[in-house]
Amino acid sequence: MTEPQQIIDVDRLVEDLRVRVAAGRRDGDYDWDLSRVPLPAIAPAVMVRPDVGVESSKPLVGRIKWVLLRLLWRTFEDLARQTNAAVRSARAEAAEEVTRLRDETADEIGRLRTETEEESSHLRQRTAAADERLARLEQRLAELETDGAAGSHLPTGPMAYAAFEDRYRPEAQVRERQAIYRDALAGRRRVVDLGCGRGELLELLRELGVSAYGIDVDADFVAQARAKGLEIVQQEAVTHLEALEPGAVDTIVASHLIEHLPPTTFFRLIELAGTKLAPDGLMILETPNPTSVLGGSVNFHRDPTHVHPIHPDTLAFLCEQAGFSNVEVRPLVPVPTDQRLPVTAPGEGELAAHVDAVVGQLNEFLYGNLDYALFARK
Repeated sequence: MTEPQQIIDVDRLVEDLRVRVAAGRRDGDYDWDLSRVPLPAIAPAVMVRPDVGVESSKPLVGRIKWVLLRLLWRTFEDLARQTNAAVRSARAEAAEEVTRLRDETADEIGRLRTETEEESSHLRQRTAAADERLARLEQRLAELETDGAAGSHLPTGPMAYAAFEDRYRPEAQVRERQAIYRDALAGRRRVVDLGCGRGELLELLRELGVSAYGIDVDADFVAQARAKGLEIVQQEAVTHLEALEPGAVDTIVASHLIEHLPPTTFFRLIELAGTKLAPDGLMILETPNPTSVLGGSVNFHRDPTHVHPIHPDTLAFLCEQAGFSNVEVRPLVPVPTDQRLPVTAPGEGELAAHVDAVVGQLNEFLYGNLDYALFARK
């Protein structure tokens, strides 16, 4: 254990006083001996720290130590009182400052909480309104997709679409027109016919030995196709393509389907075809020809489920945007000659030739091919 260090070296102070008194006597400053002056007995008024040595073998030195310690202790005691007072004052001021800051912080937190709650309430109201609008839009979109989905041709209600097709697009006529796809589809690996209807194309593919299945939402068409032993799925075309594994089919056919779809839906159909078809994929889209007045206007509006005709240039552009590198448009279903404008009476000369040219242009404009098919290859 180490010895406690003295706060004041009393012996050194006394020795220093002794030297100074001796020097003063030599100089004649005083002739009395300080060491012989009796000092009154001084009882310590305060407890002296035990680590401060005051005892001495010489009485005078001991008394001087007590005097010095008494003086120094009072000074230190006064300093301690001042320090304690300053500490108490600082502590009180700090406590007041802490209290003030605490109150201000509480007020600020309360204000921020109120503002946050008000803002949250406002956001909840806006979110609820947005959710309500979104629900209405989703409901409307579902109605549009249902109305424009593959094969959703008013299967119930006052107009049965299967009966409508039987009258204006009878099976024999459709089968004859679709025979043009025989060479293009022969040898294909797996074909899906979107909006397959009664299944005329699926029957052709079965004759060719090509694996194929159809997609339609019309319950009457689905029943008729299944009665023929054809593979068919009752589902919307876009929904089916979205779930289709890439490369599962190498051919997609949609005959007289896209004109029944709203733009965003058939845009999506073409986009999906570009991603789902196998690398050697083929897509065939058949639709009424809007460049023919008879096909794109007169006949087109006979069907109340048609949305709008699609120009072949527009359809070709969309296919190119979807990644198809080889796009070809083929006109289909020419109007019989006896239903077109008659050629002018036999004659020669510039006038007759001019009239013939005008009549020919009118025939193309009014009685051009009723349909067209777009062949798009990856």
